[in-house]
Amino acid sequence: MNVPPPLGLSRPSQSDRHYTLRVVQQPVRGRSFGFGERDRRLIDPPPVLQLIPEDGRQITPSESILFVVHCDLVASDSDESRNVVFVPSSLVPTTREQQEGVNVMSLREPKTISNIVGMLTSSAFHLANEHGDQGVYFVFHDLTVRTEGTYRLKFMFIDLAAGEPLTMSTRVQNVVYSDTFTIYSAKKFPGLLESTELSKIFSRQGIKIAIRNDARKARQKQPMDDVAQDTPETMDIEAGASPSPPLPSSDEPESSSAAQASSSTSSSHPRSKRGQDRRLTISHVLSSPER
Repeated sequence: MNVPPPLGLSRPSQSDRHYTLRVVQQPVRGRSFGFGERDRRLIDPPPVLQLIPEDGRQITPSESILFVVHCDLVASDSDESRNVVFVPSSLVPTTREQQEGVNVMSLREPKTISNIVGMLTSSAFHLANEHGDQGVYFVFHDLTVRTEGTYRLKFMFIDLAAGEPLTMSTRVQNVVYSDTFTIYSAKKFPGLLESTELSKIFSRQGIKIAIRNDARKARQKQPMDDVAQDTPETMDIEAGASPSPPLPSSDEPESSSAAQASSSTSSSHPRSKRGQDRRLTISHVLSSPER
């Protein structure tokens, strides 16, 4: 049954349509970035959800234009929210009496800050997965958590076209939770994982997902034996330099080598020879007796 369009839409409400939300790529780990605003490290791999209609039909782009999935941070073993944390600096005693252990009641409330930072809402994308199957996906490629611990992500699907015309509001149609993932401190963080095939195929279709350069990683792990096999002559030629001249053999007489060196020096440095003759002439004139 269709109701009047909510929010001034020019089409009937879609409240009679039902969908199933499924997490197809689970978050695994991340690195906490504290209470500053720099050096944010994204949750890896980025969570990806797929929307599947219960009647088995295909979802058209015009139908999914108002599909939205919102993300919250919750505890690993309950539905308790972990979206907000206290700023540690607002909890530290500031007066000398408080630092010495004197119980002084403070009227100042501690400051709170969002524990999960990034793009908490995703629109629908019509994409092909790594098997070539088309579908409607929601990608959360920009999520970071400030404090270390174990968490889950709570995803809520909302169809803005399925709202109530009188209250001008809508409702959450589907809720799904991710698996438990771990946020490590900077010292304990084991590093990022290799990019999944799903992330790579979505990145090729225009989704802004950070993809690790596996080719560069392989080059960095190249064994040193491959470099040691290159001889100096080969390295000079590859660099564009002329090869070094061969050394004279021990069978050649020493005088021949000296003559070659002398001729090489005189031919390669004609200016130094003329300067030497000029100095000899000047010294001869200065040493001759006055006339």
